[in-house]
Amino acid sequence: MHATHALSVPVRLLLLAQLGALALGCGRVGFVADAAPRDDATVDAPTADAGCVACSEWCNDRDDDCDGAADEGAVCDGICARVRRSGVDLSLLCGASARDAAELACAQHGGALVPITDHATHQAALDALADAAETCAWIDGSDASEEGTWRRADGTLFWTGVADGIAPSGVFSGWRAGDPDASAESEDWLALVEGEGWADSPSDATCPALCARAVCAR
Repeated sequence: MHATHALSVPVRLLLLAQLGALALGCGRVGFVADAAPRDDATVDAPTADAGCVACSEWCNDRDDDCDGAADEGAVCDGICARVRRSGVDLSLLCGASARDAAELACAQHGGALVPITDHATHQAALDALADAAETCAWIDGSDASEEGTWRRADGTLFWTGVADGIAPSGVFSGWRAGDPDASAESEDWLALVEGEGWADSPSDATCPALCARAVCAR
């Protein structure tokens, strides 16, 4: 069993400084194809309306803060690929980092590492990697608290054991062949590998962050 992963204050400050590098040089990018139909016919409306419920702006071609403009400011800086899912917007950040820095980078962009809970989201995430020509991305999931017991950040159990393990009934899993293999005790964090699937990875491996946030209500 491993201790719960935590960051010291100096390390957090260092990682926050590194996040500035993610905002350089990538600019705006278009969405790759939808992985599923959108739920809301007005989901892409760029103007405010009486039914708009304001939240913070996110890089998604939507007027999230209900001010009549979409994606204003620097919300799209540092994003190299975007994917639309029904009710969720995904962003692949530019630049590879260790797992802790990836988690902080998602938070800085107003989201969190994406939990992949169905095949459509899994495929959309793979599409984002291919679109950005990246080989891997950090996603939500870890067995750092208890070896072989894989959970999301919200505590949801999604896998128990190694490659021949089992998912709870009805729960999606997208492991690549042979994973999780627990070849090293430090392989406690979930990454998505381009063209393959999930891999158990050490926290000091370097991949971009794949972030998600629920679409704001309209």
